[in-house]
Amino acid sequence: TLIAMVISYNCHAQNVGIGTTTPVEKLEVKKALRSTVKISSAAFIDTTELLFSNRNLSNSGTDFSIKNIREEGLYVSSLSDLSGNTSANSLVIRPNGQVGIGMVPTTRFQVNGASIFGGTVGINGATTIAGNATINGTSIMNGSAQLQGLNIFEFGAGVAGKELNAGKVGYNAFGQNALTFVGAGTNASNRAVYFYAEGGTTFGGPASFNGNVFVNNNIQVNQKVTATQTGTANLVPVCYGTIDGTGAAPVILSGSGNFTVSSGFAGHYSIIITGKFLTDNNYSAVVTCRRAGLSGGAYFWHFPGVLPSQNPAGGLEVLSSNGNQKFSFVVYMPN
Repeated sequence: TLIAMVISYNCHAQNVGIGTTTPVEKLEVKKALRSTVKISSAAFIDTTELLFSNRNLSNSGTDFSIKNIREEGLYVSSLSDLSGNTSANSLVIRPNGQVGIGMVPTTRFQVNGASIFGGTVGINGATTIAGNATINGTSIMNGSAQLQGLNIFEFGAGVAGKELNAGKVGYNAFGQNALTFVGAGTNASNRAVYFYAEGGTTFGGPASFNGNVFVNNNIQVNQKVTATQTGTANLVPVCYGTIDGTGAAPVILSGSGNFTVSSGFAGHYSIIITGKFLTDNNYSAVVTCRRAGLSGGAYFWHFPGVLPSQNPAGGLEVLSSNGNQKFSFVVYMPN
């Protein structure tokens, strides 16, 4: 067996070449197709290391080391006496494929410390971030994401003038035993949250509002409406209207659209509410005269029931003290 090895030494430049007679670097390895440099220990049970040193004569500076530590994996670490650059494992690749940055990994990929992603990040599985993570681009997660530690997620971090807790979502945070949302704003009095939910919003349990509630559309209540410190009060308006009863037959001028009115004689009006049956103890009503001046006014009585040949059972009977009148009414019933 013939082993040929070409080693060239340039005494003027003090360069060493393997496979080349004209080395231009301190050590240059060259082969026609592929060059491989192997560093190993005799028993394969210890550490092999490649050390890049950038220190001056007073031993001040930084060393970077690439180590193969037995079966632990590949370690890229630094050792520096410069301020803020302490000894650390910069990159660790273990034989089972686990990768750690700033730490020895125990899962597929782990990062210790603040991280900045400037582009698109795609995550297909569960991700655990033990330190801070700053993402300036788009983050796509096809699996689960868990927040540990203080359990606070912040939107708008770094926005000028933002109130300290504005934009934060926390689990049992801010003194509340709940999942807490803090709106966007510059102080604690103008923080706000806006929901775009054109298909509707459903609350599975009770909802508490500590301030005013403004509604710009209809409200439908399927159960009772109650208020604190009012006993069992739960009446809601079920019908209202204004009726001109001064002519030969009463005329509905306005109202809720769910009633009819008729008159059996002067000063008497029978109001039938669609789908409602009034009794002595299941309703309350208010009737107000609409004619100007005392001479044209009247008092009104109302009661449920039937006057002979006047009205079917369950209607509201209204009587005027001064003949035919114009009046308004509201009927309340338990919801």
